[in-house]
Amino acid sequence: MEVVRWVAILLLISFGSYSIYCNLKESFFQSAKTMWRLHFGRQAIIDLYLGLILFMFFVYLIEDSILTTGLWFLAAIPFVNIVSLIYVIVHFDRIIALMS
Repeated sequence: MEVVRWVAILLLISFGSYSIYCNLKESFFQSAKTMWRLHFGRQAIIDLYLGLILFMFFVYLIEDSILTTGLWFLAAIPFVNIVSLIYVIVHFDRIIALMS
């Protein structure tokens, strides 16, 4: 299972670096506005945030706290997958223990 944690850390570093690069090149909100005008852009945004809601359900099951889940949700609004990776890395042992 340690390999999974290291893969998640590598994904976080690579995707996080690419996200920083993208934010330096253009505005997140301006890009989202442009994407929203396209059918597949809307589909991708809706899919992303439906996935966030599902992930937050699992965060709530693990944390058993509306406040903690809400704070993770707020952090995840602009960077859903990066925050999800951070959560999994930070709580990896607890998640694995709950799955056993």
